[in-house]
Amino acid sequence: MPFPAKFPTYPTKGHCVDYLDAYYVSKFGLEPQFNQTRKSAYDHHTLGSWRVKTVGLEEISYLSRWLVVATGENLEAVVSVIEGMNDFEGPVLHTSSYKNGEEFSGKNVLVVGCGSRRMEI
Repeated sequence: MPFPAKFPTYPTKGHCVDYLDAYYVSKFGLEPQFNQTRKSAYDHHTLGSWRVKTVGLEEISYLSRWLVVATGENLEAVVSVIEGMNDFEGPVLHTSSYKNGEEFSGKNVLVVGCGSRRMEI
């Protein structure tokens, strides 16, 4: 389902959360579970589905035809080495350290990378 026409070219995290809530959670009656840690996941061949157990406040078991693994492959901070970077006198930081743009207001900034967090910045 496409983003609403009112969304900016580069939606923020907030836009994406609103979009998921309005267009998927509501439309398909999803009930997201938060603060859960995967305890196990295995293919239950006889049922033709996956059995996933999670632990949070309690242990929950799910049975589903599909298993989506979204582990955040870019979570680990990897700062590329760029020629001349060591001579640069300004701040160099990874997006994992970025909180807001206040300290960069009115300054020229170069953002290098490919992840969604970089696009949000």
